[in-house]
Amino acid sequence: MGLRTSEATGLLMKNIDWKNKTFTLRRAKNYTGNVVQFSRSLSLAVKRYLEFGRPNSPCNNLLVSFRPPHGPLRCGSVSLLITYRMKRLGIQECPQGTGLTSPRLRHRIVEK
Repeated sequence: MGLRTSEATGLLMKNIDWKNKTFTLRRAKNYTGNVVQFSRSLSLAVKRYLEFGRPNSPCNNLLVSFRPPHGPLRCGSVSLLITYRMKRLGIQECPQGTGLTSPRLRHRIVEK
């Protein structure tokens, strides 16, 4: 399953059910709530992020900014991070409308 940027940045700590290995996701297009099962790899990644990567923050959002005051991570910040990482990896940007966009990247990852 691929998440839209707004869905990922909208995940709340209170929506994670560690006992049942699920989380509640509010879908961006229809605003419905879906209960999603954690895969083993996602569960490990989230646990590692919470233990080693997530700054100490009272914010209820799962993903928070690395800069103080460590508020919710915004969609625009995610886009900037992806662009920055792509440049560091030597992946060139394509002309407007023909290149790798967040939705295309998400769909490509889901296809694999």
